[in-house]
Amino acid sequence: ALGPSWSSDETQIPFLDAVSGVYVANNNGSARVALGAGATASQPSFSFSGARVAYTKTGDIYTVFSDTSGGEVNVTSNVAIDADPQYSPDGTRIAYAELGATGYDIWTIPAGGVGATVHVTNGIAGDEREPTYSPSGSTIVYTSAGALFSVPATGGRPTAPAPPGQSPSVPPHPPTPPLRAPRRHPRPRAPRPRRA
Repeated sequence: ALGPSWSSDETQIPFLDAVSGVYVANNNGSARVALGAGATASQPSFSFSGARVAYTKTGDIYTVFSDTSGGEVNVTSNVAIDADPQYSPDGTRIAYAELGATGYDIWTIPAGGVGATVHVTNGIAGDEREPTYSPSGSTIVYTSAGALFSVPATGGRPTAPAPPGQSPSVPPHPPTPPLRAPRRHPRPRAPRPRRA
């Protein structure tokens, strides 16, 4: 088994079988079923509702029902190589990486494959891969050259890479100010006796 991921309710796991392609199983490994995606399918990812699974096959993004009832849809259907599909939280769009003239860019497309695509990282140098939506769906985080970046889901300028070990969606904690020793107040001096 390869390429596992979770359903949003943590009850199922889609994964790859080298012979039959995309499978879905319960989280304890029971009730394994093939979804009929074929041996060339890879990178399975559940929709947040759990109704469909997105995956790559022959350079395109596909989806299929997760209950083995079929309904395979070629979502991207173009000559470019597409990879890394991830559903938006509301299930209406899929973010993915598409290979263009300058490397992989992040795009989004309606989950049914019909409607306007959005070139999220248009004009950004390098390979942008592994897009993942924020829980609100407003931001996409992705990897490039070993660093994490975030960008509005509608496109725009990415943020600077996050420091190692820190999520780009979480602002850094301000440094704790150093503790200071309490100030010592001078003791009042007793008045000196006057000389006669």
